[in-house]
Amino acid sequence: MVTAPSTLAWLAGYRFPAGEEEGPGQALLEAFRAPTGLRAGVAASGLDELTGLDLAYRMLWQRRLLFDVGQPLLPDATAWTA
Repeated sequence: MVTAPSTLAWLAGYRFPAGEEEGPGQALLEAFRAPTGLRAGVAASGLDELTGLDLAYRMLWQRRLLFDVGQPLLPDATAWTA
């Protein structure tokens, strides 16, 4: 099982902004209004999977999206809007 400190250390790699995130970020916030798996939320947002997951991880680091830090942060982990 992945522990919270190692998950957060991995997620810290996404702490730097990566360009224009406002429009795509809003799409992700809308997609995660209810708890949703990361891949499903990205798909619902209309973003492509790689771009969407990258931005979702950045938003998790920024706490714009939330997740259970006691669980492994896998691509299908549940996240929701803060």
